[in-house]
Amino acid sequence: MKALRILSQSPVASKLKVLILSRPEYDIQQYFLDESTFRMEASHIADDIRLYVKSEFEQQAKLKRLPDSKKSDIINSLCSRAEGM
Repeated sequence: MKALRILSQSPVASKLKVLILSRPEYDIQQYFLDESTFRMEASHIADDIRLYVKSEFEQQAKLKRLPDSKKSDIINSLCSRAEGM
C-alpha cells in the first residue's frame, strides 16, 4: 500500500495505469473504495483454470502416466478448490 501511495503522488501519476489483483480482503477493498474496480468471480475463470491444469497433465511426464480416472479426480479436485485463484 505504501508503494501505491508514493506512486499516486508522483508527477507521472496521471499517466500511470495499474492493475492490482487480490483476494477480497477488507483492508484492500477499503483502500480502493473510490477507484474503479472489477470483481472477478470464480465462475469467470473456472474454464481457464481447468484448461491450464489439463495442459500440465499433458506436458508433465509423471502426470501423463497416471490412469485417466485418477487424472480426472485430481483435476476436478484442484479446480473445485481453486475458487478462481
